[in-house]
Formats: sequence, C-alpha cells, structure tokens
Amino acid sequence: MASTTKTLFIFTRIFSSIFIGIAFFLSGLAQLDAQLSTKSGLSKEKQKTLFEKTASPDATQVAQAIALSLAGGGDRSLKPQVQFGTPNARPASDPIIARNSLKLVGVAITESEKQGPDQSGRRVRGMIAHSDAYSRFMYTHFKADYGLAGDTIVVDSTIVKPVEPARPRVALFFVPANKVPRDIAKAHPYTTVLEFVIKNAVDVQGTKKTDRTVKDYYVFAFFMERLAPDAKVGLLISDRPDDLSGHWKGITRFQQDGWHGAFIPATFAVDSSPERFFKVLFEPGSYTPEKQRQPKVVGVFTTASTVTLIQRALARRGYDPGPADGLMGMRTRRAIRKFQQDQGLKVDGEPSVALLAVITGAGQLPAGTNIEVLSATSKKSAAPSTSVRNRLEPKMWPNKIQRP
Repeated sequence: MASTTKTLFIFTRIFSSIFIGIAFFLSGLAQLDAQLSTKSGLSKEKQKTLFEKTASPDATQVAQAIALSLAGGGDRSLKPQVQFGTPNARPASDPIIARNSLKLVGVAITESEKQGPDQSGRRVRGMIAHSDAYSRFMYTHFKADYGLAGDTIVVDSTIVKPVEPARPRVALFFVPANKVPRDIAKAHPYTTVLEFVIKNAVDVQGTKKTDRTVKDYYVFAFFMERLAPDAKVGLLISDRPDDLSGHWKGITRFQQDGWHGAFIPATFAVDSSPERFFKVLFEPGSYTPEKQRQPKVVGVFTTASTVTLIQRALARRGYDPGPADGLMGMRTRRAIRKFQQDQGLKVDGEPSVALLAVITGAGQLPAGTNIEVLSATSKKSAAPSTSVRNRLEPKMWPNKIQRP
C-alpha cells in the first residue's frame, strides 16, 4: 500500500491530485476520520493482522451486495448468496449514480464484528466509492446487521448515507479570460464546464511554451468529490499564501448534484513576479454533523509553475536543483534523478505533477489508517480513459503549496 500511495498520489493532485482510481478512494477514506477504525499505537504489520482476523468473508459479501444494490443492481455470482430479509433492509438505489454515469470503483470495510449475547449476529461498516471518467468521486457510508442461515447471508437492516470528505480534493485551472463565454456556469452542466476548462486552460507542464506575460484569466476551482448541495465553497485571490487575506470580487459559484465549483477573474503572469495565491475555502453542509461544519481552507495554490515548485521542494529536501526559476536546466534534472533514485522511483529526470506530490508528501495516508479495500464488482472500469487523462493532467493546476 505504501508504494502504491507513493506513486499514485500523483495528486491530491487532485490532489495530490487528480486523478486515478483506488488511490483517490483511499485518500478520500483517510479524510473521513470519524468513519475509520484506526489503531495508531500498533505497527502496520500488527494492524493488518488484527484487521484480517475481524474482516470475515461474509462481511465482504454483504459490503459488495450493498454497493451493487445502491447502484440499482445485483450480482448472483456472489457466494454465498446474500439476501435482504425485508424491503427496508435493501438500500434504495441512488439516482445520482445513474444520472452522472458513475461506476463502482471500490468498497472499504472499516469495521466487522460479531453482535448479540450469543455472538451469532454480525455487523459490518464501511465506505463505498463511485467515480466517473473525470475522477469525480462520490462516497457513501454503510452499516448493515446480518446473520447466517446455512449457505445464505440474511441482511436484517442497512443504513446508507452520503458522506462529504473533511478536506475534499480540488482541481484548479487557469483559462485566458478572452476564451470564457459569458454565463458559462449558468448555461451548462458541471461536466460541460469542466470539459470546456480542460480544453482551454493553460498547459502547466509545457513550461517552455508558458506565456509569462501579464494577462487576464479566469481561475476555475472544481471540487472533485461530491459534497452536500448546501455546502459552501469560496475562492480568494491574495498576494500572500498564509491566513485568510485576499478578495473574492467577481466570484461565481455553481453546483450540480453536489459537485461544486467556483471561478474568479484575476490578472497575473504565470511563473513570474509578483506571485499570486489562490485559496480555496470549504464549509461542510448537511452531510456532515453540525458540530463539525467549521469553514476551512482546503487548498492554497500559486501562479508558480510545476517546475518552479519542484525546484523549491527539492531544495527543501536537501537536493540541489539550482535557482527556482521554472527552467529545466541540467542541475534541476540531476536533482530530480537523484531524488527518484533515492525513493526507488522510475529514474527519468522529468518534472511532473506526480513527482511534485511525491516530493511534498501530498496525499499520503495518515499513519495508522486501517482499512480493507475490496475490488469493485462493476464490469466497466470507472478510471479515466487515456484520452481524458492526456488532456486533463497537463492542464490542471495542482500546484498546492501547502496543505492546511
């Protein structure tokens, strides 16, 4: 899991950033602190051993059956057969899944235990993740009580509810203002706006072609995990990365089915002085208990390029990339190669968002996180297609300079 986390957190690129299947599922689950079962005082080996003893095969079957039922289907291949004892025990399908073409990408069990005086009952808790081609994620918490009747698992009761992560992932893009049509967010659905932004945003990885002149832009922030429709989001422009200084003049907010976004006009030069900072704010909505709905900054982004941030990060780690000027010289390439070699990564000397996430440690799972991830049973993959990734990754601006 450690190596997978290291190479795929890639975002929060989103996100370590945006975007690739189970790695994001793990990140999202890790942020739902109240839902996870952790034993931080134990070694990872002991945690794994203890959890393997408690996560029974029947709990796995129940979790998968609930995930399939939530999507409006079932799977007769599940053995032993899972039956819902009463109509109320079967979770209702979620129309958001069908309307947004979401696919099941994973099921995680966070608790599996015996119940009752004679320990004949069973209970399982966990999280279900659905996603689409853009790695927009939707999380659902589930709890089920069930029993065994010969070769059949009988589910007596289920509770399912949508969950919003404590610190949702955000994708940031810079789009030249002259390309953005008026009222774009009001006239088009969320995914259409995202498609437009991907097509027209500045290519942040093609550093030699970056236009470093002062221009008018619209800065787009997309929340890539489903939140409560009544959640509140914001976007500040500032000359400094810390505190809540800045302004939100001209901000436009939009949301559809719980996926939120915002954009704001700004004038600046990419990868040039003076550096500008964009602070993404989030206040949870009704999917989060009221006592936990404090507003927070979930990302601070900068106009510095990916290469500049890699140079800064390498210097902080004790490598020698040369000046943080956004230019790929031999010193920077040698420093990247040395870091990749030390970390057991593929040594190619190339800058990337994925490399930045590894250097900064963004998206790493907290120590002691203890979950079991089950393979999704959907026949169709929900991972972004190669064509989508090739268009999406170079244009996303995941240059998060700090994780509050």
